Amino acid sequence: MDLVLAGLVLVLHLLFILWVVVGVLVVRRYRRLKWAHMVSLVHSIVIEVAPWSPCLEQMLEERAGVAGYHGSFLVH
Repeated sequence: MDLVLAGLVLVLHLLFILWVVVGVLVVRRYRRLKWAHMVSLVHSIVIEVAPWSPCLEQMLEERAGVAGYHGSFLVH
């Protein structure tokens, strides 16, 4: 079950990164999403820079007995 949840978190990670990268194109059409995109952008920068941010995916993989990656999600 933990491995399935880790896979779900991985998909959510990828969708979040996609939102941060191409969200600017969405915001051009739907101005109301501007603040959601700005908060997402700032959050993603903090998560990548801060060494203290825990990763739910890594925790779930370790609980499932799978050797997870270490370091940045983007580098992985």
